[in-house]
Amino acid sequence: MWEAIFLACVSGAMLGIAIHYYNQIRKLHKEYEQAKELVQDIIISFNKQLQGQSEKLGLVAYKTEIAISKADDIYKSVKNNMKLIEELQNNEDKYHNLEHKVMSQLEMLEAKIRDIRKSQDDLVKKVSEIKEREEISVESAIKTVIPIKREKALAPLNHTELEVLKILAEEGEKSAPQIRARINLSREHTARLMKKLYEEGYLERDTRKIPYTYKIKEEMRSLLKKVET
Repeated sequence: MWEAIFLACVSGAMLGIAIHYYNQIRKLHKEYEQAKELVQDIIISFNKQLQGQSEKLGLVAYKTEIAISKADDIYKSVKNNMKLIEELQNNEDKYHNLEHKVMSQLEMLEAKIRDIRKSQDDLVKKVSEIKEREEISVESAIKTVIPIKREKALAPLNHTELEVLKILAEEGEKSAPQIRARINLSREHTARLMKKLYEEGYLERDTRKIPYTYKIKEEMRSLLKKVET
């Protein structure tokens, strides 16, 4: 009888324990299901976040590709600019060399110009000396072209012709128009008169300038002084 009671008690205890464990298992199963749902929600949320991040990464990758493309363009532009700068530097060196050559040539040209000017000055000086000698020789030649005809002297001259000689003796060299203004004759008459006095040896004539100029010969000047005295 006690064995039956003991067995009944043990059976009851085992049944209680089994019920307790069953309840615990159900509770754990329920918690597991809740935890599973929570994990699924977390996974779904993580997947959404991961998808968003993936999209952002894709956008970043796209922008990065664009930036890399622009960087390549910038690199090519910089490379071209560097090449251009190098060419400019080479051209600058060439320009400096050319400038140096031009300056050297200019200095040589200036030296040649100075030499030419000096030669020109020397030539002008020599020409002036030759011209002075020629003027002296021409003046001497003028004096001796037509010798005065002493046998005629003053006798053949009329009053107007004597007046012309006196004007030239007192006032020096004059042209035919200047004489005409003093003796009040026509241009043709004055020209013929001056030509006559020249051809008869009373005057000297300078034909180097127009109109010709006339001056009295020294012999004639002396004769006029003798007559006046």
